[in-house]
This record gives sequence, C-alpha cells and structure tokens, in this order.
Amino acid sequence: MLHKMWKEEIGPVAKEFSDEIWDKFSAATKIIHDKRHEYIEELEKKAEENVTLKKELILEINTLTETAKNKGHQAWQNTIKKVQELRDQFFESGKVPRSKNKEIWNLFKEATRNFNKEKNAFYKEQKKEQFNNLAKKRELIKIAEDNKDGEDFDTLTPLMKKIQSDWKEIGRSRVKAIANDFGIKSNIPLVPSMALGTAESTLLEITGAYAGILNKGISSIPYGLSSITIQGDSDSLLDHDMNTSLRVINENAANQLTFMMMQVIRSGTGIRADLGERQAAGKTGTTQGARDAWFIGFTADYVVGVWMGYDDNRKLTGVTGGGMPADIWRETMLRIHENIPLKNLIIDENKLINELETANGVEFINRIFKGLGDKAKKNSDNDFKSLLKNLFN
Repeated sequence: MLHKMWKEEIGPVAKEFSDEIWDKFSAATKIIHDKRHEYIEELEKKAEENVTLKKELILEINTLTETAKNKGHQAWQNTIKKVQELRDQFFESGKVPRSKNKEIWNLFKEATRNFNKEKNAFYKEQKKEQFNNLAKKRELIKIAEDNKDGEDFDTLTPLMKKIQSDWKEIGRSRVKAIANDFGIKSNIPLVPSMALGTAESTLLEITGAYAGILNKGISSIPYGLSSITIQGDSDSLLDHDMNTSLRVINENAANQLTFMMMQVIRSGTGIRADLGERQAAGKTGTTQGARDAWFIGFTADYVVGVWMGYDDNRKLTGVTGGGMPADIWRETMLRIHENIPLKNLIIDENKLINELETANGVEFINRIFKGLGDKAKKNSDNDFKSLLKNLFN
C-alpha cells in the first residue's frame, strides 16, 4: 500500500533529495515487511500447532467413546460432559491451515457422530430395560391386588415385603433416567417426593422436555444455532447435530400424556390458557410457598414456557400457575399463531379415548382415582372423559 502511494499517488521530489528520501523510505518499509513476514510465519506456526492439538482432542473423543461403551448410565453422563468440554476446546483452539481445514473438520465430525451413535445405542437399550421394568411393576401391582383381601397374614406379610423389595429394586433411578433423556439435567434426588416434581429445574429444561412429549416421545433438546460458516466458505465450522435425539417413551404414551394435558386447559387449572378452536396442552405449576409460578404448554406448532418469580426467592402475591402465567402464555400463543392453520395435537382423539375406556384403561384410571375421595365413584357415567375432567377440577 505504501509503495503504491509512493509510486502512483505522490509526485517526484528534487533530484538532490531523491536518493536520501528513498533510502529512508525503503529502510522503514523493509522493517514493516520483515515484521509482517514474522507475524505471518508465527500465525502459520500456530496453525500447524493447532492441527496437532485438534487431532489430539479428536483422538481423546474417540478414546472416551470406546471406554464408555460397556459402562453404565453415570459413566455415560460423565463422558457426555467430558466430550462437550473437548468440543469446546476444539472450537476455541483457533484456525488450522486452509489446506488441512477440511481434513480436520471431517475427522472431528466423524468422531462426534460416532460418539452420538454409541450414546444413543446405549440409551436405546436402556429404554428397552425400562419398558421391561414397567411390565415387572405391573405384575407386582397385579399380585398385590390379587392378595389385598386375603387374611392369611403369615403368608401375606412376607409376600408384601418381597413385593416392596422387588419394587424398590426396579428403582426410582429409571424414572430419573427418563427425565434425563427428555433433557432435564438438573439434579433429581432419588426420594419418594420426586413423583411430585420436588426437584429444582430450569424453565428451558422443562420446556424442552415438553417438546419431547409433543414430538411423540422423541427427545427435543433446545439449541441456539443450526450452523456457523465463514463468509465465502462452503464448509461449516459448527453444525447442530440432529442425531442427539432419541426415543424416550413410545408414541402411545406420549399421546396419553398430551390428552391429559389437553384436559388441563379445557376444564382444569389451565383454563385461562384456552386458545379456542386451536388444540393446546399444558400444565400449571406453583411451588410450595408460592415462590414460583409457571405455565408450560404446546400446540401442534410451538412449545412455550412462562415462569414468574423473584430472583431473591421472595413469595409471590396472588399469583399461581393458572393465573398470570397462563394469561401470558395465551396472549403470546395467540399472536405467534396468527395466520397459522389449525392442526390437531392427536390425530385420532376418539380412538385414544376408546382405548382408555377398555377394561385395562378403566382399571388404570380407577387406580389413579383410588384414595382421591369418592368423587370418581359417584360419577354416574364413569367414562374416561368425565373421570379425567374431575381429576383436574
């Protein structure tokens, strides 16, 4: 640039100054050139070092994947955290020479894809085990119900103790694993009250878990970007990996959960979130002491979560999940659904109701209502819709 200005933009000087001024200019620009050359060499050296560093990180990801293959859930959770740290280091380590960029990126993508493949295979196998455990627990329920009217306590007492022991052996950890697979990574203590949702979580985690229910039981972990590319370069530096999703519960179970939460909005505590003709499902929530209030729900197109509370954990006044959070949710959803066609959340709602009104379905609902008073027993028609409506009133 300086030489161009010297030759093309600035005119000649008197002859007696020509050599002297050129020597000074040439010496100064040579220093700049040498420093620039040193700087570029340093960048190239650093880029070559980054090739070695990135290959080491890729090798470590592959090693962690192989090590975790035959381990359990906790080992995989630790591996997931370590691999994420390695991914972060990979992107923070800087550039590599352009000639090696594609090679390094392909090696990295292959390593992360293989990791996700093995991780998903492990948790898919865990899902099978969880469904087997569900069948075992149902069998324990049947044994207990078959013997509930017995009077031979010498026989019944050890039987009940064995049932309780077997039930615990099947484990609360399976419930926690399902929550984890839906994206809730916050600590969930393995205590009886976990069924009430007493563990703390974040709004983003829970909203993401609801997205998994909407997604017919396949996890849908929230993410903030789909890809990053350098302008003019066709290769992505970072892609969102769609292979991280896995089936957590079967589609029928997801539809049943969706149907139950539709009743929350139709006739339960979330009625203020009703969107009229547009089907929606959701759940209200108010923590003990009214320090948090939330409403999370979804339509066929969007999942939205609303939380209200103070950063210093003060009590809310006159706010519950079915109040202002439901109102905010409704107003938000009405606006974002403008000009979007109506869609059903459940393709065949009547079929689902008929399935639940079979002998097994009624038995299941009766077990839910057992201990909740005589409200269900006094219901005249005893159909599934009426029972479920009363549950949420």
